[in-house]
Amino acid sequence: MITQAVMAALATFGLSILFATPRRHWLVCSLVGGVVYYLYLAVRAVTGNGVFGCFVATFALVAIARAIAVVHQAPVTVFLLAGIFPLVPGAGIYYTAYYLFTADARAGAMGLETVMLSGAIVLGILFGFALPMRLFIFFRRFQPGHNEKKS
Repeated sequence: MITQAVMAALATFGLSILFATPRRHWLVCSLVGGVVYYLYLAVRAVTGNGVFGCFVATFALVAIARAIAVVHQAPVTVFLLAGIFPLVPGAGIYYTAYYLFTADARAGAMGLETVMLSGAIVLGILFGFALPMRLFIFFRRFQPGHNEKKS
C-alpha cells in the first residue's frame, strides 16, 4: 500500500507540473495525492468496499484541501484537483469501453462499478464542501507571518 501511495504522490506531482500549478504548491499537492490515495487503499482494505473507500477518501480530500488552502492562501481547487487525480476511475472507464467493444459480458458490471465510484467522488465533494468554513478558520494561525505584529 505504501508503494502505491508513493506512486500516487509522484503521479500527482507530475500532474501538478502539467496543469501549471504554481511551483510553491507542487510538494503539498503531491503529498495530498499520496495521503488521500493511501486513505482510499486503507479503507478499501478494512471494509472490502472500494466505493465506500472512495467516498471517505474524497471527503477527507476536500477537508484537507480546504485547510491547506487557508494556510497557503490559495484556491481550494489547486489542491482538490491534484488530490482527486489518483481517485478517478480511469481504468474502469477504459475497461468498460473495452468490454463493450469486444462484446464481453463484464461490461455491465465494470460500468456499474465505475459509475458508483464516480458517484462516491461527487458525494464526497458535496459533503466536504457542506462543512462550515469556520471549521477551517482555525488553520489561519499556521499561515507564515500570522503572529507577527503589524506596524
